[in-house]
Amino acid sequence: MVDGIRGCKVYVVVDDGITIIDTGMGGNDKKILDMIKGLGYGPSDIKRIIITHCHMDHTGSLHALSEATKATVKAGDADADAIEGTRPMTVPKMPLPLSLIVPILRHLIKTVPAHVDRRLKDGDTIPVLGGLVVVGLPGHSPGNIGLYSPSKKLLFSSDTLRMKGDEFIKPLNYDGKKAQCLASIKKMGSLDYEIMLSGHAKPIMAGASKKVAAYAEQLTKEG
Repeated sequence: MVDGIRGCKVYVVVDDGITIIDTGMGGNDKKILDMIKGLGYGPSDIKRIIITHCHMDHTGSLHALSEATKATVKAGDADADAIEGTRPMTVPKMPLPLSLIVPILRHLIKTVPAHVDRRLKDGDTIPVLGGLVVVGLPGHSPGNIGLYSPSKKLLFSSDTLRMKGDEFIKPLNYDGKKAQCLASIKKMGSLDYEIMLSGHAKPIMAGASKKVAAYAEQLTKEG
């Protein structure tokens, strides 16, 4: 995980070259490249950049990184047009004060569109970590995806769930897309993994899928 990033968490995977998962807000590209340099690699070693969804706190540095590295950009099919700037970015339904702050940020901070080389679909596999499986998790955004490594028992979960301390809380857009969000959380809970690395929350390093399944059951009972 890259330190000092504005926006979401950015993950670097060293396997079959370098894979970057998400990019944070704009201006993070130097920090990401410096971290990779510290590992003994350069821009040409970065083979792919995977975007878990189209929001600006995940895509802000994508254009700069793709220009600097010429890496292949991959993102969920239903979010690719928003990342490329050919359709508006969907904004999740949010509580106050976020619902007031985000429109202001979108006006002040312009994200440069970037080309998506491969549009990912549920079940696609990326050749890192023993086969990183794309898991479609719509709700937070139409093309929101997770990335699941069965062999490493690891899930990159995007913003599908939020946490407050050690407890899960309803994701942004749950009230706006309840059926989709709940189905995605149940889908996450049905997988077998120990470690969950999310877009914003602290990592869960043991028993992650069981905790997600229990929370999905709690949400189902709440109706």
